[in-house]
Amino acid sequence: MANSIKQKQQQRLGVLTAGFLCAAACILIFQVDGSEKPAVSVSGPVALKAISDARKLMRKSKWQDAAEVLREHAISGNPEVLYEFGRMLSYGWGTPRDLDKARDKLLLAVLHEFPKRAATAYELGRLYQKSAGPDCHRIAFEWFSKAADWGHAKSYAELGRHYARGIGVEKDLNAAMVQYKMAAELGSASAILSFANLLASEENLAEIGIDAAQLIAGAIPLLEAEAASGRASSAKVLGRLFRDGLFVSADLLLAERWLRRSALLGDTGGMHDLAQLLIRSDTAEDNVAEAIEWLQAAAERGDGSALTALGRLHVSSRFGLSSDEAIGFFERGIKAGHPGSMSELAEIYLDGVLAHSNRKRAEELAARAASLGHKGAIALLRRIELKSLKTSKTNSPLATGATFLISSK
Repeated sequence: MANSIKQKQQQRLGVLTAGFLCAAACILIFQVDGSEKPAVSVSGPVALKAISDARKLMRKSKWQDAAEVLREHAISGNPEVLYEFGRMLSYGWGTPRDLDKARDKLLLAVLHEFPKRAATAYELGRLYQKSAGPDCHRIAFEWFSKAADWGHAKSYAELGRHYARGIGVEKDLNAAMVQYKMAAELGSASAILSFANLLASEENLAEIGIDAAQLIAGAIPLLEAEAASGRASSAKVLGRLFRDGLFVSADLLLAERWLRRSALLGDTGGMHDLAQLLIRSDTAEDNVAEAIEWLQAAAERGDGSALTALGRLHVSSRFGLSSDEAIGFFERGIKAGHPGSMSELAEIYLDGVLAHSNRKRAEELAARAASLGHKGAIALLRRIELKSLKTSKTNSPLATGATFLISSK
């Protein structure tokens, strides 16, 4: 009976088979057109207690215990539990990262009308961003669009990023600006930073009458309040702001303070950025052990930036690390969908030093990273194309001095 109800819900929502591979599996995406009402979820006390217990364990950094609590209760089909457990599977928090299982949990959750439905659509967008396949970024864009329709502020910011970089949709800076502005108006402080960056970086947007520095000045108190209340992402944004000196005076001590808070709150991006800051500091040798520990902690949770950074450190054999282990980190980074790992491994296959030369594989990886807007990969693709052109000219009959017999027939 339960299976029959679930099948009817899926039929009402509509199922589109994409016909390609994403994260090594055939992907299904539920298209919610609003013609039928979703199943209304009523949270039971058992499910609510499970979520509460899991969150308490997370605050104590007992991620594995939290994952087990949610795993045990996910079988009930409660959307709140499915949402929380799907996120843990997606990011590798306390459980091995598994995009296929994360997708399944989130797709089941989004069938229901419940408070985190928009957030579930947002997480599906994030998941498809990490997945491999020619249409994954378009599908990610669609999920962010659905989440934005439901009022999710961060989804507007992601839509802005897709438009600004032309990922999964045609590049449109004006559309990007509209999306970032919507996110900022809904209170996404990190979107304000992205919006300000767009305004500052694009000359054709410079005359619209909005002061990027003024936007940031207004966002900082909001970010500080969010970070102080325990929002790791806001602490990370502040750390990056003061690290890079974007519209504010650079302050590395303040940057370290905010990035450390973000890392301690469990944000893998904060862990990565703190590690990089420690490595680049004047007293880097004193901070190496801590920096590598933070990178490893982020890598264990499937963070692509951390995996790429560890791979690069191994390639350079810095701090006594072995170059033999570099490829393994890059392969894990590629599984996490990080373009930096794709570009780095493409370089390795092209150079043929740490691995057997494989120009075809190098070109595939570089093309995939370039499609994600990675500038190094775009340059690498040009190098591969030039190398191929030179090789074809060198191997041509004219270049080798071959003699042609021209038939008179």
